[in-house]
Amino acid sequence: MPTKPRSTLLNRQLALAEAEDLISLACPLLQEIVNYSTTVFRACAASASGEENEDFASLMLYLHMIEFSDGIELLLASSCAVPAIPLVRSCFEVLLKLEYILQESEHYVDRALSWLAHEYARVRIRSRAFLDDTSGVGKPIRKLLRADKHVGNIAWPTPRELQNDSEPMCRLLRRPQFKGLEAFPSIEELAKRTRCYGQYTVFYRRWSSVSHGQDVSRYVTTTSGGEQAVWSLRNARYFQQVAEFAAFFLLEGTRMMLERFCPTHLPDREMWLTQEVDERFRKLSQLEITVTEASA
Repeated sequence: MPTKPRSTLLNRQLALAEAEDLISLACPLLQEIVNYSTTVFRACAASASGEENEDFASLMLYLHMIEFSDGIELLLASSCAVPAIPLVRSCFEVLLKLEYILQESEHYVDRALSWLAHEYARVRIRSRAFLDDTSGVGKPIRKLLRADKHVGNIAWPTPRELQNDSEPMCRLLRRPQFKGLEAFPSIEELAKRTRCYGQYTVFYRRWSSVSHGQDVSRYVTTTSGGEQAVWSLRNARYFQQVAEFAAFFLLEGTRMMLERFCPTHLPDREMWLTQEVDERFRKLSQLEITVTEASA
């Protein structure tokens, strides 16, 4: 017989009922923003006029934001706000990278190519080298993998397959346009350069502690009778924060992409915001919620 969850810890139906008003506002809002962003992505891709490789970073980072925002909406539709926090965290990281690349047109090419070289190509080359047991760095790592109790029996790619996968990235980095580029900044440095260090210090660090299993304070509480208790899973306490940040980050990313690639579309964006976004966002922000008291 299938196992039923302990209802005081996980009650899916109750969680959906308690979050019904939030879901009915947040999910259509996020769906609308994601849908609009897909059309903006296509318009930006069609309008990109940079030399080879110059617009790759902006487009791929924006696509990442769209995909993760879509995933956030799916989780919120099931009242899974806390599991969506790592996705919100990632969207914040990508927004910082996108703003840094786009914010100063005179530095756009160098910053875009720096991301492509240091954040994409070199990371991909290094990850393949780690698995190549014919390389100096790969031999000890493959030994560790073979001894690992969970992945020791996995069939890894052959050295030839790994080299074939890395070679296009190596050829890319040998091109003159990648010579002399500065390293791409860290997330903390990006937050400082884009004047988002407050968000980084307060929200991003909290999201990181949740993502890495360090902060479990969200589970622990006391009942009205003073007994120690655990909050039920899927409760809606963090729903609004997750939904609002997710919507805001993608809206900001979309604005920046339009300003760079399709500035003539900005008046249409303002009309779209007025018709489809602003009122929904206001209602979501002002909605008051009630969460069932935790059980001991």
